[in-house]
Amino acid sequence: MTLGKSLRLRRIFANGRALVVPLDHRTDDPVPLVRSIARSGVDAVALSPGVLERVIEDLAGLAVVLRLNGSKRTPQLVSVQGALELAAVGVLTGADKTNREYIGDDISIDGSVDKAMGRLLYDPQTAGGMLISIAEDRSQALLERLQENYPTPRMIGRVTEKASHSIIVER
Repeated sequence: MTLGKSLRLRRIFANGRALVVPLDHRTDDPVPLVRSIARSGVDAVALSPGVLERVIEDLAGLAVVLRLNGSKRTPQLVSVQGALELAAVGVLTGADKTNREYIGDDISIDGSVDKAMGRLLYDPQTAGGMLISIAEDRSQALLERLQENYPTPRMIGRVTEKASHSIIVER
């Protein structure tokens, strides 16, 4: 387990165990409930970004489990830059190791690619869960359609005949 993950989990599991109950989606106005719970001596709260913005001052030293649901607000909170900063200090997901083992030596990452970016390539949140493959001549139309609902769709690569590795990452 990485140091960053260990420190974060220690705040949530302060007494060696935790009960995390997401309450903010069960009421019309969850703010009074969250404020009451925050004053009750809990170690952590699970909140959506919208509720967190409204109660951040009331949470003092509580650990926060941020519940992201893919809403249009999510890109404001989760950025490539933020992910790179976390990867640079060694904060990796649990699946990083298994993803690395799965791909083995069948990946080539050019030396000019930032080390943190290379780490993110194995993260299950960034390693292809939202990849779409489409013929190049239809790609621009798809990007335009995706931009109606998603703020930052991008073309990030292309499929070619297999070379020395199944995945080749170049800058």
